[in-house]
Amino acid sequence: MNKEKVKKLKAKISDLESYNNEFKKLQEEFDENNSFIIERLEAIKKDIEILKDEVSIEALAEYKKTGSKTIGFGIKVKTMTKKIISYPMKTAFDWAKEKGLFLKLDENEFKKVAENLNLDFITVTKTENNIVTFPSKGLDI
Repeated sequence: MNKEKVKKLKAKISDLESYNNEFKKLQEEFDENNSFIIERLEAIKKDIEILKDEVSIEALAEYKKTGSKTIGFGIKVKTMTKKIISYPMKTAFDWAKEKGLFLKLDENEFKKVAENLNLDFITVTKTENNIVTFPSKGLDI
């Protein structure tokens, strides 16, 4: 073990602690001197979240009513679809073995083809999740 490197490491860790303590003091002073601005920023952020939730509810209602994913003002609805493919492992393996496809059932590979096989023991379930998105540069009003 290189003793000099360990000494340097110890010194750097000590420096980091000192600067972190100094930074904390400056941060506390800043927060104290700017408490009104900080409180106002937090209140505005909270208001924005509440309004986004309200607008999102209205946007999803509009989407369900019209089917249009472009709501207006730059607000859109995105639909995320997830497919869940399920089957009894033994039945799937027996089927694959009978067809001479696999010596061992590779679940990932089987799931890739399972959806299109139309076998009675395979169940494909789709789940959808609608997400309201807001433009990054501000609303188009």
